[in-house]
Amino acid sequence: MCEEMKDDYSDCEFVTPPWINELGRRVSIGLAYEHIDYFKKIGEEYGLSAERVMAMYLRHIVYTGYKVNIDMPKVAETVGDSL
Repeated sequence: MCEEMKDDYSDCEFVTPPWINELGRRVSIGLAYEHIDYFKKIGEEYGLSAERVMAMYLRHIVYTGYKVNIDMPKVAETVGDSL
């Protein structure tokens, strides 16, 4: 670790915090404007960003075990039909 402030930090040793992997990772997905507006509207009620509301919503889905009904055949079902 650097003991004193320097203009050049290349000599400094960076130590990764042990909790860094728990933060998750950023992803990019395309969303319709109306979907973004939906989360913006909810966020405005609580002073949160649309991104924060989306993250909270997704976390809620994961922890409650909710599964959306996609109403289409699963990949395993369609692969067996084509053989």
